[in-house]
Amino acid sequence: MELSVKMDCAGFDSSVDVVPADTITPDGDNALCTLNGGRPVYGNGTVTFSYAWSTDISFRPVSSYMECSVAP
Repeated sequence: MELSVKMDCAGFDSSVDVVPADTITPDGDNALCTLNGGRPVYGNGTVTFSYAWSTDISFRPVSSYMECSVAP
């Protein structure tokens, strides 16, 4: 699983509320956003959200922390 996923979101804004609200959160530096409130994103999992803005945003992954577990 990946924790604290940060994405490139320079210039991100939305003319409507992002749904769900904590799915993508600008970090205040106008460059990075936190995905899923920093909560885990599991392998092959998806995170979806809706927003509206006049320019394209890349949402390119920049960093995260990986947590591994060993099956019993």
